[in-house]
Amino acid sequence: MTEPDAPIEAGLRRLGITLSPVLRYVLAMVCRGSTDDEIAETLGIARRTTNAYVKRLFTSTGTTNRTALSSHSPAPATS
Repeated sequence: MTEPDAPIEAGLRRLGITLSPVLRYVLAMVCRGSTDDEIAETLGIARRTTNAYVKRLFTSTGTTNRTALSSHSPAPATS
């Protein structure tokens, strides 16, 4: 697992949000447009666990969907 992109880290600092390394990684993948299934496969966890992580991110950031979550913590698109 690699560290999230610098723009994501800057966005979290700007918002005063502290996340665990796993949640930061999940956030980076969400910002890149990864689905729960893709995140689960990458991390080797159950899809339900991924879904729980994404819900925790919504709560932590005060958002209610992936689009809003991504706009709070922008990341460059990957090719």
